[in-house]
Amino acid sequence: MIMCTCLNISLKDQLQPPTWQLLSQYKELPMGFEQMRPWLLALNLTLQKAAELGYRSDLGVDYYLLSKAMGVKPIINLETLDLQLGVLSGDSALEQDLTLRLTLEQLPDMSSYIGEVREAWQQGDVESIYHSIEQPKRDYPELSEQFYRQVTRRNLHMARQIADFLQDKEDYLVVIGGGHLGGDEGVLALLKKQGVEAVQQPKLGRSMLY
Repeated sequence: MIMCTCLNISLKDQLQPPTWQLLSQYKELPMGFEQMRPWLLALNLTLQKAAELGYRSDLGVDYYLLSKAMGVKPIINLETLDLQLGVLSGDSALEQDLTLRLTLEQLPDMSSYIGEVREAWQQGDVESIYHSIEQPKRDYPELSEQFYRQVTRRNLHMARQIADFLQDKEDYLVVIGGGHLGGDEGVLALLKKQGVEAVQQPKLGRSMLY
């Protein structure tokens, strides 16, 4: 569970009535949820549900490759943890409320949602993954600016760094989340605009790699 300091205001006072009503009906709230800001509670609820379904963040591809590279190869972070947390914690009060509301609405079907994303990832279907992560702004147009900050702006940043790597004579292995690859403003599309064509490799085992 992730914790941080809270504002001197109750969680209930940070939420709109429909969101608070949904939260009040949920029986598996993490310890200390009253001290969390809405964005942090939404994140913890998602991680908690994923853990219940048997998913472990320490078994993710990024963690696996990082553990193999430590002490063996140079590691360059495309983003810092502070930057990622800053993107989440910088949401407006309305964005945080809607994010928590959407999370509470999706939790009962989380197993199906994760299963669909996992299947798309295994097939190398980046457009389906992108479609899934774009769903919140379709459900709540008020989250469009949040989507830009959390996905599109980060895509632009990562694409610039990758383009810089390509100017170097060294070889690089770049590892980024599948949700950043698809879409008209995904990393692949942004690189293509710069004349960089990514070629998807044949299926290896159970996953597809670029």
